[in-house]
Amino acid sequence: MIEEHYSPVAKDNNHVAPLRDLRPSENWSTLLSKLLDDLVRIVRGEIRLAVASVTPAVNSVLVRILTLLTLAVVGLFGAVCLIAAGVLLLHKFLEWWAAFGAMGLGLLFIVLLGFLFTRKSTPS
Repeated sequence: MIEEHYSPVAKDNNHVAPLRDLRPSENWSTLLSKLLDDLVRIVRGEIRLAVASVTPAVNSVLVRILTLLTLAVVGLFGAVCLIAAGVLLLHKFLEWWAAFGAMGLGLLFIVLLGFLFTRKSTPS
């Protein structure tokens, strides 16, 4: 039967494999090349892991920066249009120089108020 082809299994666990010869190897160049090869593979793997973990964060920051930059440009265009509308409205009642002057003074007053409010709200 099948049991005839296999050697009997020992019942006890006292069988230990013999120790290999522990004398130093004569082939140091092979050992060093394997060590260097393993070290290079470990470093490559670590670099791949670092790139894989940093790439999504960098992409996220770039997308956020581009979004904020786009929003800032659109907001700037909107502010320019509002300023032009204010000047045109003032021009109905004043000369051009007076309309631009009044708009400039109004905007400087708003900037001054904004600067003062942000300065007071910032903790010292």
